Amino acid sequence: MSGAWIDQSARVRSRTDATHVLAAIRTLNRLECLGETLAHTLHQLLLSAPVWAHATIPAEWWERYAARFDAFRLPNTAPKQAALAERIGRDGRQLLGWVQASTLPAEGLAHEAVALLRRVWIQQFYADAERIRLRTVADLPPAARLIGSPYDVDARLSTKRDTTWNGYKVHLTETCDADRPNLITDVQTTPATTPDGQLTVPIQAALAQRQLLPAEQYVDCAYTDAATIIASQATHAIELVGPVQRDGSWQAQAEQGFAGACFAIDWAAKQAVCPQGQTSRAWSASTDTAGQAVIHVQFERTVCGACGVPEACTKAKTGPRTLKLRPQPQYAALQRARQYQETDDFKQRYRVRAGVEGTIAQGVQAFDLRYARYRGMAKTIPSDCPAGPDCTAHGHGHGHRPHTSFL
Repeated sequence: MSGAWIDQSARVRSRTDATHVLAAIRTLNRLECLGETLAHTLHQLLLSAPVWAHATIPAEWWERYAARFDAFRLPNTAPKQAALAERIGRDGRQLLGWVQASTLPAEGLAHEAVALLRRVWIQQFYADAERIRLRTVADLPPAARLIGSPYDVDARLSTKRDTTWNGYKVHLTETCDADRPNLITDVQTTPATTPDGQLTVPIQAALAQRQLLPAEQYVDCAYTDAATIIASQATHAIELVGPVQRDGSWQAQAEQGFAGACFAIDWAAKQAVCPQGQTSRAWSASTDTAGQAVIHVQFERTVCGACGVPEACTKAKTGPRTLKLRPQPQYAALQRARQYQETDDFKQRYRVRAGVEGTIAQGVQAFDLRYARYRGMAKTIPSDCPAGPDCTAHGHGHGHRPHTSFL
């Protein structure tokens, strides 16, 4: 929807914020996750292919994996924990081999629990033809991909400031006009590891689809960057109102020396001029680790070395000053936003955003907003499920393993 065709007079203001949601599972450590994943697979195979399971799987396994894996009953020394992890790893690989080579019914061979076991084993173990070893912590997948429990494979472990949780985040958007009631117009749920900034565009797209686009959207700094500020205005004619990240350079943090904003940028000539009047030597475009366009600017080493105030510009003993810039439209938008957020006008306008925290508080206190009722991103119960929210056969309820004996 192009902003040129939007009637601004009919549009309201809105505000957006997020909070954490705890998954309806118990948080497991690595050893617990391994044991529970293998036990879960055995349980599912027993339900879907009981004849094959009893004929193929050793009898001692049913006893070994019948009890829940709880930290208090597991080894408390590192060597014993490593030995147990390897034994579970060998059993899991053996089970996958039996499944692959057997005459297991198709529904068992393609069972999602078998696929889950394979995924977790790939994430957690090194394996070769002779042995299987637990991966080092440094070699585990990133938190956004790491499965922490077989009972909710969508839940992720995340930390934000002093809060650590296993589960999801929920993003609420509501109207906030003084002369109208405040109505929630959009709810988005994501894994706990998804950055808030990745939701700005989806939220606006969902509002556009419902014809509920605001003229102004108030957010915190997690939702704003130069690209989203520009895209919000260009795509939906939304003014994204919120603080942006401040200049993270030591010069800006200390409020002394020459921060990036002190340099004059000649975009046409692809040059930067420092406060001492020196012109940059190199200008190169590339992308950063997030895949975003960035421009690297470097000054002449000999010129920086002869500068009379090097301590105000760089801490490098011999290296020249360098700058990292966003493309011109983003750079200009970022500078404008940084200047505007220091004004009294911005501070007065931005006060309205705080109201969404009250909405979240009401959801937490009255409706258990921070507790997932069901498992998985969908958080819904199949309409044909007769057991209601306590059903464990469909992956719902609040326990972490059904109380069904293997024996």
